[in-house]
Amino acid sequence: VATEETFIPKLLDRSYIDVTNNQIRTTPIGRAFIDAFPVDAIKNPAYTAEMEGMIYMIEKNEMNYEEFVEKTNTFVKDTVEQLGAMDDKVSDSIINTWNQQIEVCKCPCRKGKILHKGNFYGCSNYPECEISLPKKIKEKVIPEAQAKKLFEDKKTDLLKGFKSNEKEFSAYLVLHEGKVKFQFPTQEELSFGKCPKCKKGDMLHRKTFYGCTEHKNGCDFMLPAKMKGKAIPGNQMKKLLQYKTTDFINGFQGEKGEFTAA
Repeated sequence: VATEETFIPKLLDRSYIDVTNNQIRTTPIGRAFIDAFPVDAIKNPAYTAEMEGMIYMIEKNEMNYEEFVEKTNTFVKDTVEQLGAMDDKVSDSIINTWNQQIEVCKCPCRKGKILHKGNFYGCSNYPECEISLPKKIKEKVIPEAQAKKLFEDKKTDLLKGFKSNEKEFSAYLVLHEGKVKFQFPTQEELSFGKCPKCKKGDMLHRKTFYGCTEHKNGCDFMLPAKMKGKAIPGNQMKKLLQYKTTDFINGFQGEKGEFTAA
């Protein structure tokens, strides 16, 4: 517990563990390292219990400090000797598993590979190649699939959830001359369809409703983004505006419970 704040960040940074839903789990490379590690005593929880027991005995004056240090030094010496005798195939297996986990794709520079590097993605050919991408931008975590798409196609899909001045916005990430930049979507790209009332404006999502871009010119047409307790999926809103009907949608809430409707 005393060293927890020190070693857990290091294990996370080196991809030996990850944290999901507040639970710490070993990664494939972490498990491969544990399986291949030749010193069974270190992997055994009984060893940790034994060490804690000796510390407790020192506190109770049932063991002196010098005896504890001697036993620890002997154990460390034996461990180092066992590691020195480790088969090359074992270390090669660990390295191969590590490489499989941290490689994302080929780097656009064509001389390296894009790797997981702690809190960012970067080229294995650094410092010759300085291409990199933070894993979190404007409070938005960049999915690995989108990072791969950026480096391979030089542009991500439209990503939602960026935040600036407490306001959310959507944007593409583009790779231009080795630098990552925002590219904001056009009105046409954000449109869910033409306004069925004025026939001029585009229908855009406005948090709680879909409204016409010609509202400043007098068009007041709008559709709620949520009906009967059910948020209307974007693809169904597009169908509604184009064909005047949606597919059957589950999850509407009525007086008699949940129901399905179009």
